[in-house]
Amino acid sequence: MSVGIGAAGIAGLAIEQLSPPSNFVGVAQAGGALTAGTYKYYITAINALGETTVSSEVTVTTAAANLTAHLTWNTVTGATGFRIYRTAAGGATGTELFLVAVGLVTTYDDVAVGAPAGAFPTTNTAVTPGTYAAPTKYF
Repeated sequence: MSVGIGAAGIAGLAIEQLSPPSNFVGVAQAGGALTAGTYKYYITAINALGETTVSSEVTVTTAAANLTAHLTWNTVTGATGFRIYRTAAGGATGTELFLVAVGLVTTYDDVAVGAPAGAFPTTNTAVTPGTYAAPTKYF
């Protein structure tokens, strides 16, 4: 998404923001130590300058033999990693907390290592350094 600032079409400055990861999906798999239940996840892309807003929400329901949530997503151009957020078992939409930061990968297996803490972002602070996009709005 581009955010532009300019004057009478003569000069302009635009900043290119990273998009949240797309095609975010999750399935329960064998192994792991998650408590049986339903979990909701968000994911964001990060770079040296910040973090995107959250992706679409993914729901994974685990049962006795399948206590791992296997998450996959598409990579984001300009990202250096991703942050994953999760609810407690049975948690409501919007109660996801920071679970883990991962590198430039497109999968993660949540096997219940670590306790979520910290709210997800509500604004996009991840911009693409050195990328110029023509302004789309002048004033």
